[in-house]
This record gives sequence, structure tokens and C-alpha cells, in this order.
Amino acid sequence: TTWLGLTLSCAQCHDHKFDPVSQREFYQLYAIFNSTVDECEGTIYKGKQISAKSPLNDLSSEAFVMADRKEPLLTHLKIRGAFDVDGEVVEPGVVDSIHPSRAAVRNRISLACWIIDRDNPLTARVAINRIWQSVFGIGIVRTSEDFGLRGERPSHPELLDWLAIEFPRRDWSMKAMLRLIVTSATYRQTSRVSEEAYLRDPENRLLGRGARFRVDAEIVRDI
Repeated sequence: TTWLGLTLSCAQCHDHKFDPVSQREFYQLYAIFNSTVDECEGTIYKGKQISAKSPLNDLSSEAFVMADRKEPLLTHLKIRGAFDVDGEVVEPGVVDSIHPSRAAVRNRISLACWIIDRDNPLTARVAINRIWQSVFGIGIVRTSEDFGLRGERPSHPELLDWLAIEFPRRDWSMKAMLRLIVTSATYRQTSRVSEEAYLRDPENRLLGRGARFRVDAEIVRDI
């Protein structure tokens, strides 16, 4: 949902009814995380401990992160999604119908590389759409959490494509993309509008005026 804008959980008990995601692919993704350790046993943490330094005050601190198991667990496809009814064993993998993997995806780092591959058609579009939504109050794709067949089509597909190309070209810098958007002529328009123009486009989907909407409390300071 965050990086690919897909409702993958729909495929937990059957093939996705709308998007090209099979139940097997759901459990292939699940197998990647099923082979990690992130829980505590009593006072002994089974993950990996790292040391991190704050960029603000140079203070160091210890932190626990997820770690890969030395012996991966077997992951079974669950019949009709029932946790206690095992089906066939599945190997770790990704959703090839969305973006075929060039190499075997066996762990979280290879999954991360697959997600941010420049040829992955979803990642940059989903991420930049969320940035656009934070600035204008509504995304180019209104359903920011669903880019599937049940999601809404983009109001400006060429604009979304261009921004999705520009995002990785600028080294995936959210700061650079925010600067690009808020210094654009589109964003710098006045939010004042005539009644006639408002009635013609009440949600400003045509981007004919500046954004005017209530932001979340956490965003007020940033603005």
C-alpha cells in the first residue's frame, strides 16, 4: 500500500479479484518477512543490534533492527487464508505481473532493490502522488492507497508520468520534488475563485486555482 499502491491483502485467501496478483504471489512476499526475526524472547532480543549517531547532537545510541534468520522458515500457502490449513510450500518472490524481477528476491534487501528499481512502474508514481496530495490536498490519483483497477484514474496522467521520471532523476529527493512543486506556476496561483469557476470545478481537479484545504495538525509547523 505504501510503496506500490496495491491492495495486496485481498489476495490472502484467493487470487485478487481485480488486479493481476495471485494468492501464491501474496505468500511469496510473505515468505520474505517470514524469514526475519523481530520479536523478543524474555529479556533476550533475537534481532540485530546496531549503533546509530544522531545528526542533531552527535549522541550515539544502540538500536535493534530486524535480522534474517540463519535458517529460513518454510512458508506455506494458506488454503482459503486459514492460518491453520497449510497448502503447498512457496519460495520468496515478488509480484512479477507488476514488475518482473531481474534476479532472485530472497530477503528484505533484494525486495527493497526491486521496489526502487527505476523500471518499476509503480513506486515513483505512488510516492510522488502522495507528495502531491500533501501539497494540494488531493492526489493526481485520488485513491493514493489504490493504484489498481478499482482505483481512480489520474486527472493528469502525463504530469504524473513526468514527475515519476523526474523523481528518480533527482536521486529520489523528496525535498527537491517538494521545491519543484511549490515553486511551480500551478501551486503559486491564488486560491480565490469566482463562484462560476468554483461550481464548474469544486474539487479543483483542473488545477485552475491555488490549493485551499485544512492540513493535519502535524503539518502546520512545517508550513
